Amino acid sequence: MNDYFRTKARQNDSSGVSKCVIASKDGALVGYLCWNNAAVTKTGLDPADARGLPGYPLPAILISRLAVDKTFQGQGIAGEMLRWAFEKAVALSNDQTAPGFRFIFVDAIDENAERFYKKYGFKPFIDKPSSLYISIETIKKAGAPAP
Repeated sequence: MNDYFRTKARQNDSSGVSKCVIASKDGALVGYLCWNNAAVTKTGLDPADARGLPGYPLPAILISRLAVDKTFQGQGIAGEMLRWAFEKAVALSNDQTAPGFRFIFVDAIDENAERFYKKYGFKPFIDKPSSLYISIETIKKAGAPAP
């Protein structure tokens, strides 16, 4: 968590590569979420999710980093940050002037991360199980719970 935040987060944010949002508690940095635009292909999607979609790359949001300080892990902070991202994504998808996108995806760093994302409705890509996705429609149907 610390290495990326210290060495890359600000640089990526200021260059427009990704945006990083921090979570704080009593003035202390407890975690962060970095995200950016990306694209996915329908070939790795569950067939039901791919039905009717074009064959070219589909616009998506990539959550490139989601980290919580070890001191604060197990307190629901990662879930709150993810719910915040869902809420923002739904707002963007409803904005008629914002670019379109169909999915949010992540590359899970390990099996614990995979379990975490699956708990929130993410599905693994068929061709790369450690990469997971969720459709914006799935989030909307679930009500995009606020943190």
